Amino acid sequence: MGAYKDFSSLIVNAAMAQMMPFVEANKTALGEVLLNHALDLDGPKVLGRAKHMTSKEAYAARLSRGWFEVQHSEKALSDTQVYLRRFPFERTSVRRESYLQFHIEAYFHELYVFELRTERFLKMIDRQFRRDPEVPKSKEICEALMALVKTTMKVRTEVRGAHVHGEYRLSDEGIDRLSSLGLLSLRGRSKLTLLLRKAYEREYVLVRRRLLAYVRQANQDLMALLDAVCEELGKIVFNEDGTLRVPRGIR
Repeated sequence: MGAYKDFSSLIVNAAMAQMMPFVEANKTALGEVLLNHALDLDGPKVLGRAKHMTSKEAYAARLSRGWFEVQHSEKALSDTQVYLRRFPFERTSVRRESYLQFHIEAYFHELYVFELRTERFLKMIDRQFRRDPEVPKSKEICEALMALVKTTMKVRTEVRGAHVHGEYRLSDEGIDRLSSLGLLSLRGRSKLTLLLRKAYEREYVLVRRRLLAYVRQANQDLMALLDAVCEELGKIVFNEDGTLRVPRGIR
């Protein structure tokens, strides 16, 4: 396992250990809320009057929720590789080039979300520990990690910015060519039309393979970034025995 997976596992275990008194004190109410939410039953779907969290429990809850957002974004980016491997809409009005366009645009958008979620988590850790004498270099570490995230993500998130704020949609030469071939081969059964349809099928395989390779490499770079971030962040967030380090200001 890499540093990212180790860090994620420690977050779950350490946060749960810190919050266990709150969970035990509100076990019945929590069970009812979860069941109502999962099965869409009548009754409360949000925890109402309950034992107030201690400052340590509230910190553990914020920490785990903030990291869950980073994990959720990473999973969405990873899932794009699965989406691009196959086209599940044969014999529908959805065209293959539209399917590719949709998922590539969604991928670049999620890269931007990932950057924001990661930076927000790092800022939270920075605010909590910057004056804690037990981790005197926390501010320096967090600022360096935020700079690393911004630098690593810059090229790919700029593509998303141009797509959202520019005059035209995200343009990919291969997808554009597929669209043209699709229009030219839409009707008729002439020899030229049949040749264009074969060209469309061949081009689709090439474009999909190229986009999949791009996403796969981008996700590998993303995982390397997460490993680097978690390697350093773990020194702030956890004690040497793997338990959650609680910031001095909320002890």
